[in-house]
Amino acid sequence: MRIHALSTDFASQDPSNPSKPALSSTTKNRYQVGDALRDGAATRIAILLTLTLTMLLAIAVLATNADAAPTGTSGTSGVGAVAPWVDLRSVTPTGPYRLVSKGKAGSVTWRLERATGDKGTTCWRMVTKPKSISAKGNAPGNARCYQPVADDADIVDVPLVVAANAERSKVGFVAIVVPKGTRSVKVGQIGGKFTTISGGKSLSGPIVFVGKKSPLWVDMTLPGKHRLACQGGVLIDKYDLKDPILTDNSVGAAWFCDEL
Repeated sequence: MRIHALSTDFASQDPSNPSKPALSSTTKNRYQVGDALRDGAATRIAILLTLTLTMLLAIAVLATNADAAPTGTSGTSGVGAVAPWVDLRSVTPTGPYRLVSKGKAGSVTWRLERATGDKGTTCWRMVTKPKSISAKGNAPGNARCYQPVADDADIVDVPLVVAANAERSKVGFVAIVVPKGTRSVKVGQIGGKFTTISGGKSLSGPIVFVGKKSPLWVDMTLPGKHRLACQGGVLIDKYDLKDPILTDNSVGAAWFCDEL
């Protein structure tokens, strides 16, 4: 609520114009202060508009760079030399696919295959009978092609999910290359059921799980009791496997790994 108070400063008449009241010194000061405030406000508005336009231009430039094909590299080669970027959004296998492992889960038989790809990559694909649908990859047939993991890579970047089922697939599966020395792997499916692939043994090579429901969680125990977890899509906690909204939006999406 605004309270209006009477002023003790009254206006007198202007001698040159009797009909026009003369402004008192206090009133003149108020007008001068008002003009100054208006001028200051205009200056601030101009500055804000300039900053806003600058930010919009910066966002537009960043968006353009994000959509463009990579032309540089995240690493170096030699002293001060920058190696070229390798665009892995589209890779072509250069050799035949060869069997890595195979097995049977219930009525489903499966084969994990590997081939040499261009750009220094290795390509992986999953073949099942009855036929399944793989999540989108970066090579023909939804195969996934990766460059070798660097020796000094962070531990969470070592596991590679080389195959996973798509949302429309009637067969659920995941194939993941685990870090050397992994002692145990547990795979969690939609609904919250976990299956132990191996316990207490040192694992090597890719681990494959095939089931009726989509697997979206892989829990790994490393030497020294270090643990990693790789999750699909938007899952953050293993209990999210029981949330149909989260799981529906995670099947066929990208995977990521974290330390536990």
